[in-house]
Amino acid sequence: FAFVLISCSETKIGKASIIHDSLYVYLNILEQEKLDSIKKLAFTNLDTPFMNSESKKWVKGTITLKGTKYDAQIKFHGTNIKHYQDNKYSYSIKWKDSLGTNFFKLIKGEEAFPAIAAINKIALNNKLISSSGSMRIGIINGLNKGVYYLVEPLKHNNIKRNFKHKEFAILSHTSDWSRKERNGKRPSHWSKNDLFAGHIENNKNPLFPKALHHYKLLSEDIIKKNTGNLKAKVDIDYMANYLALALIFNDVHFMTGDNLKLLYDFEQEKFYPLFRIESEGIPFETFLDTNFIELNRFLFHSQGEHYSKAPFLQFFALLISDTEFRIKRDKYLYQFLNNKENIIREIEKVHHNNSAVMNLIEEDKKYIHLNRAKRQKNIVKTAFSLISKYLNYAHIYCTYDKSKKQLSFNADSFCPIDVYYNDKLLLANHSGINFTEDLKLIQSNKELKIDVNLFSAKRLMFINSITKDTIKQHVYVNFINSK
Repeated sequence: FAFVLISCSETKIGKASIIHDSLYVYLNILEQEKLDSIKKLAFTNLDTPFMNSESKKWVKGTITLKGTKYDAQIKFHGTNIKHYQDNKYSYSIKWKDSLGTNFFKLIKGEEAFPAIAAINKIALNNKLISSSGSMRIGIINGLNKGVYYLVEPLKHNNIKRNFKHKEFAILSHTSDWSRKERNGKRPSHWSKNDLFAGHIENNKNPLFPKALHHYKLLSEDIIKKNTGNLKAKVDIDYMANYLALALIFNDVHFMTGDNLKLLYDFEQEKFYPLFRIESEGIPFETFLDTNFIELNRFLFHSQGEHYSKAPFLQFFALLISDTEFRIKRDKYLYQFLNNKENIIREIEKVHHNNSAVMNLIEEDKKYIHLNRAKRQKNIVKTAFSLISKYLNYAHIYCTYDKSKKQLSFNADSFCPIDVYYNDKLLLANHSGINFTEDLKLIQSNKELKIDVNLFSAKRLMFINSITKDTIKQHVYVNFINSK
């Protein structure tokens, strides 16, 4: 269902009335008392700041679209107490039409903002499973409640309509934040049980049990660190794209625990994580020193030590530790690097398109959002600076043994290297720097036979197989006589 916002077009939702125009969403909830009683019951006698999903109930009603009336339902959205503070709430709304069930969410602007829309729009532009919304002023029961984020969530009908997947199920973990992993007052999205199939939240999809079986197998391979099996269970191209873009915005939050949504496609027999980031990104220097050598570790530490321990992150780390997969991911990084100006322009465009709404809010809140926009661009610019240094770094060290006619070759490079002598390819896609399963660097040497009577270092050529640049600086060749 595409949201076309037309001035003064009226629909009705769950004994509620919504008017859409270019700036406003009007929601008149006639059963507000019932929703308030649900909220009051959910938070009674709780010692933790969260709302269980089972506490949120749908309220029946109707929605009218283009003169057609449909049954509809509305309920609270959000687990974190922030969605229920200051007498302002976030909502989920659904209704059915001839195309099936339609959903959208009205998320309070304190929890969702243009920077989120910008990242997810870029994900959509790059063929990842994502959803990007826009900002509106919410008039709730006749009162101006400020900024809301209007977005169609990644539900079954949305994905089936907008993406290539037809036979699939979506898996996510239970969002019971009373679990033991809570870090002080900070809710914990992940659990030590995240690799246990029983921790996945049941849903009504008839394909769910089969998908859960595949999740069980996936988890077993993660525990066994069977990277070969893991690669067979994912779409390598999609995953490389996904992890490259996630690195650019440097926030692992949506990849952990109950934030992570995994789609299992039964036709492809592959897993596809949904790209649904919920921040403007995290500055790279927040938890690790800004050094391109640490590029592959930044994402996993972006939310601090607590989140870096999330069990399912082993899955992503194991993929990146695999040389073949990492080269694929790095090729996407290079594509993004070459497209950096368009990415930055897309961020600016999304912020500009939402500026009419954001300009209507209070000056102090407006400053917060303007600061987010600035910070987001700085994060991306830092990312591209680090990526450029990472991809272009190369020191070549060689020793040629005249008696053995053998070249000992060390490629101190994150990108694979092609080696030529006399314009003849001797070695292709050689990775000098590899990684352990916990993403620590491993370096190795390579022996090459160059059977010539008179070896000349000038006839050696080293090419970065990702950037295609010839490496001319920091190339060191010496000679050894083992006789």
